Amino acid sequence: MIAFGFTEQSWLIRTTLGECADYDCAHKKLAHTPVNALGYFTLAGTKGDEGVVISRNNWGPANERYLSEADGTWYLVQTNNDAWKPMLGDSSITRYKAAVKSLEALGQEKANNVTLRDDVLLVYPVLNKETLYNTDFTPITGFINTLPEDVKAKDLPEAPDKPWTAIDEIDAWLPYFEAMNYWFDSMPMF
Repeated sequence: MIAFGFTEQSWLIRTTLGECADYDCAHKKLAHTPVNALGYFTLAGTKGDEGVVISRNNWGPANERYLSEADGTWYLVQTNNDAWKPMLGDSSITRYKAAVKSLEALGQEKANNVTLRDDVLLVYPVLNKETLYNTDFTPITGFINTLPEDVKAKDLPEAPDKPWTAIDEIDAWLPYFEAMNYWFDSMPMF
């Protein structure tokens, strides 16, 4: 879906999957097609060093981080933060640092779909009450696995019955919106 020259990100992913047969085509399309919102694309290929996290602004990449066997970068981590900027104290930074720590402890030799899921992705705070779903894609093997929002993190302090969802967030803000409506409704009309 294109509006005012910008493509909605999910449509860009869909068209990229339909039009690109290789990593280079997908990388170019995801990095340089104007998009309607800021975001992150994580792209993996089937050959060595084919991996990138593309941090997007509306017109192109704000930053790109690549896998590189030459410099020892065997993994990339992306949470809801700009990983190349100084890290402040929000929860996505904690998740980022926890994922990096878990990956370093695991090591490249022991990394596989099971250990990445069990020792990194399902460990608090990487998986937390704000996680909506957790998906693992491995292009070279065709492995795809998604866990729904009701999966509990290992070692989750005060584990809730289920992760915090977008609906929970809306419900939490609802009293503020209702108060704003009351305020607007009580304003005199000119």
